[in-house]
Amino acid sequence: MKQPYEINSDFFKKMISSGWYPERDIVLEKLPSHIEDLPSVVKKFLREIWYISVAKDFYMQDNYKRYIFSNDIYTFGETTQKLIDYSSEEESSYFCTYLTNKKIRNFGFKSGREILIDESGGIYEIPDSGDIYYVGGKFYEGLYNLIFTRGTSYLINDTGSLFIESKEGLISANINIEDIQNEDCKFTFLDLINKYNKIRG
Repeated sequence: MKQPYEINSDFFKKMISSGWYPERDIVLEKLPSHIEDLPSVVKKFLREIWYISVAKDFYMQDNYKRYIFSNDIYTFGETTQKLIDYSSEEESSYFCTYLTNKKIRNFGFKSGREILIDESGGIYEIPDSGDIYYVGGKFYEGLYNLIFTRGTSYLINDTGSLFIESKEGLISANINIEDIQNEDCKFTFLDLINKYNKIRG
């Protein structure tokens, strides 16, 4: 698993200023029960970021074309909000069968919306639309893509097929998330971005 300092210096500084450090581990007997059934490498990653909050500042235009300062707050672990247990039958009905089988779990929030991880370390988010997006990358690379809005986010349908949002609407990425997350996959995210750019013309 790549560490923040191996991914991007701004990301590394942001994580350090938020309380993260290499080989960090929380003083907690165990993680919540719905996370304890994930592989040990995923639990190790979660223990390294548990109880950390990261603020990402940005400017946005309001309805009057004025730029206003805002930020997104990313919190990992149970801080001010209780994590949703998507391993329970009642909550897992929210996801398609594909994601339920991937043991997708809520491990944090982005300004109140869920951030999720699967058993292979893939990072997802559920924005205000309620759709599920794969942000690209695993572990810290996924966090970097999420926090710094890098790469392309992919909408996931019921079968695991990926779609890209464009001005023309949803465009199929002609790939399944299984293909991306497979270690032997010949595709890279650069390949997908190039494919997307060709589709857009």
